[in-house]
Amino acid sequence: KGFDFSVLRSSYVLAVNDACFALRWAAGVVSIDRTWISQRAREVHLFAGRKFLGTREGLEHPAASWLLKSEPGLSEQWGVMHAVGTSGYAALNIAYLIGARFVGLLGFDYTQPGQHWFPNYAWPSGSAALFDPHGFDSTLPQLHRRGVRVLNFSTDSAVTAFERRPLEDVCDFC
Repeated sequence: KGFDFSVLRSSYVLAVNDACFALRWAAGVVSIDRTWISQRAREVHLFAGRKFLGTREGLEHPAASWLLKSEPGLSEQWGVMHAVGTSGYAALNIAYLIGARFVGLLGFDYTQPGQHWFPNYAWPSGSAALFDPHGFDSTLPQLHRRGVRVLNFSTDSAVTAFERRPLEDVCDFC
């Protein structure tokens, strides 16, 4: 809301779900929402960045090439992403797999359980209603072992695993 995302153009940005349509210059898009992948497949195909789209075994979709496992912690295997209920968690896993040493989370507030984080979803939120924002805690041992620093730029976030900073500080880390 009012943030100038263009200040991040020199950074490696992974967009989550519909954020890729606002940030068409992002390096990649991440989603584990099978309905989103199905509903947005045509538009995502036109997105120029990398596509990290994950579905569970037995629920494959032609647009998704990553295997999603609903497991705590971060996958160490390329082509497999872990998530505990949200595409944002999967995006953190992708950043980890890519080898990021710093990850800044924008929009990871998760203060509206059971609701989509974007207003234009015509389908129910599904597992978002079950998401526990403390699931991110399970990533801490691996992140610390690899020396990855994660900052959450949503000061009122329900995700408490990472240090929080005001959004205005994001440029200090670009």
